[in-house]
Amino acid sequence: MPLPQHQLVHVLFHRHQRGQQVFRHADHQEQCDPGQEYKACRQEDLQPSDLALQMLNQRGVRVVSKTFEQFVVLIDEVISRKQEQNSAPRNGRDHVPAILVLEGFVQYEAAGTLSLRHALRFDHSSSIQHMSHLSAGCVLCRVQLFSKRSKFTEDSMSLSPAFATAGSKPQDTLRLRSHENQRLRSLIYVLFLTLVVLLSAIESRAQNEGPESTTLVDESYSLKADREAFEELRKNIPVNVKKDNDEKAFMDGLVSDLSRTPSEVRGKFSSIVNKKRDLFNKDMTKAREQFGKIQKKERDEFTKDLAEKRKAFAKTKSTSDERKEFYDEHESKRKDFYESQKEKRDQFEADMRDKRKNFDDYIRSKTDEFNQLHRDYTKRFEENKKALADQKKQAELKKKQQQQDLEKEYEAIRKQDPTILGPTGE
Repeated sequence: MPLPQHQLVHVLFHRHQRGQQVFRHADHQEQCDPGQEYKACRQEDLQPSDLALQMLNQRGVRVVSKTFEQFVVLIDEVISRKQEQNSAPRNGRDHVPAILVLEGFVQYEAAGTLSLRHALRFDHSSSIQHMSHLSAGCVLCRVQLFSKRSKFTEDSMSLSPAFATAGSKPQDTLRLRSHENQRLRSLIYVLFLTLVVLLSAIESRAQNEGPESTTLVDESYSLKADREAFEELRKNIPVNVKKDNDEKAFMDGLVSDLSRTPSEVRGKFSSIVNKKRDLFNKDMTKAREQFGKIQKKERDEFTKDLAEKRKAFAKTKSTSDERKEFYDEHESKRKDFYESQKEKRDQFEADMRDKRKNFDDYIRSKTDEFNQLHRDYTKRFEENKKALADQKKQAELKKKQQQQDLEKEYEAIRKQDPTILGPTGE
């Protein structure tokens, strides 16, 4: 959550002689918890405080900008070579001081400070030598801060006069970005995808679920209207009654609207019937293929079992009577197995024929019912068409009569002498 625009993050960051890294409030010198080093102290002040400027002046730092629309990073001393990180401190110092002054609007929990730390390749757990692209001296980086969007972009980079004489230049540019907006956009996108998936699953489940049916055909082949919205109100109605009502609602929906021609109504019914027939044929083919696979698997297992038994028997010593008895029993099992498979196949085909007959009878009965309704619909459609034509004709005659009456009134007015509305001259 971004800070309000009337608040300003003003943080002094530095290293103690013990190497401990903390945030320190510029005005009150209040030390924050080292375990929460990413949380910045806040103050409602749009300008750097006098105490902060005094501290910077004592360290020999020249403050270039005081505006709250920018933040200035001031580092008063760094070690120029990595080889010196284990050597004795210079000028009697045993630490590497560094000051960061942030002026502007940044994200909560010092997101701007965190981005800046990453941009400068500065690791809190190690020394300041990890800022390998900086050299000894004072480096001044001025970066433009867009407060409303919490997004940082590079404005300029320059060297202090003391460091400019050394002739070194910064190697990398600073580019600070706000991660909060990206996380928010990602979260919204994930929530949107989750909502779409849930709605699709609910819709698919509503289309696939349905009450059990004991009529001629399966529920999926029934010609019925989609009445899922009334399921809560119809939960106590028997399944067969609900199915009949759905089929009647389907037929009534086809012939209730007189805006479609009879040929369009018949075409819609034929299209729905053809879809149901295709679905039935696909299911029948799938069931037949599944049954064939099951029988083939049973035959393969039975044949393999007989072969193993014959092989095991051949390895044993047996008399001719024992061999005759074994192979007779073997042949009897084979005949029984194939007769059982044939009976299962015949029973399966009989069930498939019954399903086919039931489906054809169902479609035939619904077609006859539709034909009767279609004849009534055609009659009503023609009557309605004639009535609309008569209404249109009557409206035209009425309009024509009104026009004639108006012309007669104007004709009487035209025959009258004109009336002068202005003053007449004497």
